[in-house]
This record gives sequence, structure tokens and C-alpha cells, in this order.
Amino acid sequence: MFLRIFFQLLRRDLVVFRKEYPGKLIDMLITFVVWTVVFGYFVPSMGMVSGYGLFIMVGAIASFGVFDIIGQSSIVINDIQGDRTISYLLLLPISSTAIFSYIAVSWALQSLMIALPLYFVGKILFWEQFDLSHVTWYQLFLMMITVNTFFGFFGLWIVSALHKVRDISRIYFRFINPLFIFGCYFYTWRVAYDLSPVIGYLSLIDPFCYVMEISRAAIIGQEGYLPFWFSFGALWVFIFACGFHATRRLRRHLDCV
Repeated sequence: MFLRIFFQLLRRDLVVFRKEYPGKLIDMLITFVVWTVVFGYFVPSMGMVSGYGLFIMVGAIASFGVFDIIGQSSIVINDIQGDRTISYLLLLPISSTAIFSYIAVSWALQSLMIALPLYFVGKILFWEQFDLSHVTWYQLFLMMITVNTFFGFFGLWIVSALHKVRDISRIYFRFINPLFIFGCYFYTWRVAYDLSPVIGYLSLIDPFCYVMEISRAAIIGQEGYLPFWFSFGALWVFIFACGFHATRRLRRHLDCV
């Protein structure tokens, strides 16, 4: 009963998402191509290290999911403050924890579907630099599942933390953007550690650090990045932490039994 309802809900969301998918993919493709072309071809002409474009490309694909999740989160926050259609889901014969988990998994799948085509475009843009022989394929698979699952549950945590849609911009500028900028998007964790061991260790409390490091380790190669399995384990700790905390807050906020 539980699994049947869970997967029926996922199927319903994906049917709706199929209609939105082309538009969302085009939006991401435009941003992705502009971002990677600038860092891949313009910035290196200013003396940036060779291969920086590929470095940024992998980070861009890994990070785009969070921006889609912010939009998804705002829809749910607006619903909770308005019509509360989520209350109908909570009447289904499965636990409220399963309902909240379904929402996070649905967002993760949608984020994954947007990210996948970007790797093919990235290969075209960086044909010679993007050496597929450096890719560890099973790690790539695990990385994509883990990163997007984290985004799904991180989005759920955002929903639980905010009470009004207008608070989205506040949490973005005060919390998400600093996490993103200092989350090894423009540099590696090793660079932060070499600059100052204190900065390096502080970076380890930022989940975006692991998103970037695990993505680049799986695609570019392990050398120079945090160990893949260390980042993998850390992200799953954050996934369970976000899920646990979000579920507790949402159950209390929505008066779940």
C-alpha cells in the first residue's frame, strides 16, 4: 500500500513535469552555455589556469539544481500559507513522513532530469578538455543520485524554515548564497585549506563544498579533491539531517497526527 501510493504520487508529479520540462530545460541551457562559455573561453584569455572552464562547467551542472529547488519550495510555502492543498496529501493512508519524503524525492528526480542533458552539452562545449577516460562511471551515477537527493531534502528544509514566500529572497541572500559562494564553486577545498587550515576545516560544515568536490572527483578525477567516499558520506549525513529536521518542523506546523 505504502509503496504503491508513494510511486503513484511520483508518477503524477512527473506527468505534470513533462509539460514543463522543455521550458525549464531551455532556461537552464541558456544560463549554462553563457556561464561556461565565459569561464571556458573568455576568462582563460586573462591568464586563468588551463582547464578552469571544465572545472566551472562541472560545478555549474552540480549547482543548478538548487536554484530550481528554490522555486519549487516557494510554491509549497505559498500553498501552506494559502489553500493548503498539501492537507489533502496528508489524508492519504501513509505517514506524514512518507508524504514529505515523496515531495523531496519528486524534486530530486526533476532536478536530475534537468541536469542530465547538460553533461552532453558540456562535452560539446569542451570536447577536448572533457576527457571521458577520467570519468569514474559508477561514481558519476552515485554522485548524481546523491547530489540531487540532497537538493530535494534541502528544499524541504527551506519549506520548513520559512513562513512566508517573501522570506525566500532573505534566506537566499543571507544563507544560501554565502553557502554557494564559499562552497568551493570557484576553487577547490585544497585551495581553501592551503590558504588557511582554519578556513579549510570551516568549509567542511558547508554542504555545497561536498556537492562540488564529489562532482569534480567523479568527472574530472580524484586528484586534488576531497576523497569521493568522504564527500558521499557527508552528503548523506546532510540529507538525513535536513529530512529529519524538516519533517519535525512541518509535522508541527501542519498539525500532523
